[in-house]
Amino acid sequence: MAEELITKNLAAPVKLRAPRRTARKPWSVEEAKTFLESARRDGDPLYPAYVLILVLGLV
Repeated sequence: MAEELITKNLAAPVKLRAPRRTARKPWSVEEAKTFLESARRDGDPLYPAYVLILVLGLV
């Protein structure tokens, strides 16, 4: 439509529902510690990513 190649936006009348907001409960320090210890013990290749995610508070 911006380049005037089509005359009507067929998606314009579509109404989207608002996304559902779910209450999230962050992990406790003990839960995070247990998770990291398990990942390290199992040799999980994503262990460094898990550490960063938890340290930066992205969970």
